Amino acid sequence: MIINRKIQLDFTIKNRESQNEIWKILRKLNYSVFQASNEIVNSQFFNEVYLFRQHVSDYKFIDEEMKSLKKQFAQKTTSLEEKKEILYVLTRDKIVKERINEARYEHFKKEFDIGIQHSSYDVIKQLYPDIPPRIRAALNYRIFTDFKRDLLAVKNGLITLRTYRKDIPIPFTVDALKISIDERNRFLLKWLFGINFYLHFGKDDSRNQEIVLKILSGEYKAGISSIQIKDDKVFLLLSVDIPNKNPKGLNPDIVVGVDLGITIPAYCALSVGKGRVALGNSNDFLRVRLQMQARRKRLNKSMTLTQGGKGKNKKLKVLDKIKECERNFVKTYNHNISKKVVEFAEKNGAGTIKLEFLTGIGQVDRNKPKLRNWSFYELQTMIKYKAERAGIKILHVDAYHTSTQCANCGNHEPKQRIDQTTFICKNPKCEGFGKKILADYNAALNIARSKKIVTSKLETQSFQG
Repeated sequence: MIINRKIQLDFTIKNRESQNEIWKILRKLNYSVFQASNEIVNSQFFNEVYLFRQHVSDYKFIDEEMKSLKKQFAQKTTSLEEKKEILYVLTRDKIVKERINEARYEHFKKEFDIGIQHSSYDVIKQLYPDIPPRIRAALNYRIFTDFKRDLLAVKNGLITLRTYRKDIPIPFTVDALKISIDERNRFLLKWLFGINFYLHFGKDDSRNQEIVLKILSGEYKAGISSIQIKDDKVFLLLSVDIPNKNPKGLNPDIVVGVDLGITIPAYCALSVGKGRVALGNSNDFLRVRLQMQARRKRLNKSMTLTQGGKGKNKKLKVLDKIKECERNFVKTYNHNISKKVVEFAEKNGAGTIKLEFLTGIGQVDRNKPKLRNWSFYELQTMIKYKAERAGIKILHVDAYHTSTQCANCGNHEPKQRIDQTTFICKNPKCEGFGKKILADYNAALNIARSKKIVTSKLETQSFQG
């Protein structure tokens, strides 16, 4: 399991002039990385356009693939299992397209004598020679990975190509991550350009020092990490590969369904038995967040009367500070909720947690304050990595009808959910007929017992209509 940790860095050099020189190097490098990132996207998009045009003008890849498979199928030496596999490939467009893409990429490599991923590396090598190879390689890998992940959605018109901003972190390969402990027991990072940093852990509620010690001992492995410049501070974004636990006493057949709601942030229910728990309170959450937003709104309004100068700059700093406090509050709140979800699963011996597959929550009715102020996706992400760290499997289910279907009998009627908190089954044959139950509990049970496992938006019934 891969996790990321943010650790503040301090310069080992205390001389102001020397620090200014280091800042010049870092900011210049940061700008080059920003430009190179967008250049990689442009280069890879050009490659895809080229391959697409080759595909349109020349069908030899399709013909050769199909002929080869049919010829292999007709051979007497082909076993029954192999024939089944070939038939499966021939009848599934998705798999055929993947085979065709592989052939197209091979064609690209033969024609240009270079792999498609390495082609963008060569481009930025020529355009940005000031970027060291260790940063260049890590950057090309990360941007190419993002590009390939987004490509299908871009082709389907769901999203546009990513545009990277100037504050993009500076990635580097693992061999550039040289952490040691000096004679005064301080953690020292010897980085590129001869720049050295001390790792500053602060209160260390996330136990970052413990994680770094385990990396040094070899128990954990570090991955491609980054240096982030934010205002006048430098941070290490440390990527760590933590081996998954093999916990004892967890049964994968016992499932926890988690319903993320407006009234109750997370409601958990077991697939067997009557175990349940409501986590969080929307009133407490929204009260704090709306107070911060109201304060920002008042400051924005007062700034219209400010002509400029130091007064305006001070207010801008306060605005940024309030925004950062609000973001930290939401993140901390989600951390606490996600931790309690995993603890509930462990306490009840559940080896699986099921979550709804999110398909644009917050985009519909975006003007409603409650929906606009929730961070559903972030909460799911936190539940996912905490569960995997504990050895609990995470599955996503189709959210279609989970809130309007009876968890006991499966009867679906839109009017069964009376309001945001109340559910009444209208099936006379159901044991719960006419009885009021908590709507969030019913939804969590539906999620826990659902067999509609999905991995993408295209598989969800709500998206298909």
